[in-house]
Amino acid sequence: MNKTPLIAAFLLVLTGCTHYYYIPATQNVPLFKEKNEYRASVSTGGGNEINTTDIQAAYSITDRFAVMSNFMLGKGGEKSSTNWGRGTYLDAAFGYFKPLETYGVFEIFGGVGGSQQHHQYQLSSTSYKATSDLSFTKIFIQPSIGLTFSGLDLALTTAFSAVTFHKISNRTDSHDDEYDAVENISAHRTSFLFEPSLTLRGGWKYGKLQLQILSSENFSHSNVRFEKLKVSLGFTFAFAQRFRKKNPTGSGK
Repeated sequence: MNKTPLIAAFLLVLTGCTHYYYIPATQNVPLFKEKNEYRASVSTGGGNEINTTDIQAAYSITDRFAVMSNFMLGKGGEKSSTNWGRGTYLDAAFGYFKPLETYGVFEIFGGVGGSQQHHQYQLSSTSYKATSDLSFTKIFIQPSIGLTFSGLDLALTTAFSAVTFHKISNRTDSHDDEYDAVENISAHRTSFLFEPSLTLRGGWKYGKLQLQILSSENFSHSNVRFEKLKVSLGFTFAFAQRFRKKNPTGSGK
């Protein structure tokens, strides 16, 4: 079993007997309105077969430009069994934001990420340990428009991504379906994805509960085993100078 740390990944395996090889990270939608704002969040979620934990951070370096980073751990199945998968994903992005009137925000981020994942299979056709290792890079652009208040945030995002697998090691039986699934990715290494989402946050200005519903549509190769829907729930923290003012505008008091 390859125990090399997984660099970053939209991943992988499931609780059942079918393996999937991509799921999007929860989208980081900070909705900044001024310089020196911070946002950090942690969430858990998943798709049909993959469970994920996402950790995110963002910072507005000026009153128009910001940076962010996202980490995701994905897994399916149990390591105590012979059918499981693990992976991680890590990215970084640079973006532009602009407040719209009192409560609105437009923002757009562009970034790049990387991934590795490891799968182990229980195959009906053989008794040996069948495995695969895959890694990919992802380039994405993520525009969002939203509303931010003291106790509520709402955002719509329309992201576009290019995912390219650059390492595929397939050590499975050539007569098994899992072999064909990995070989299909090898034959179609680059996928172009449309990934819109709805993000809802509610609570206090410094901390809110976050729900995100995220779709991932593969425009180029719809038959590869990628997750098509992810739902995540978590908590987000925000810090801004306007929160400390007695009569702040935007998402303050």
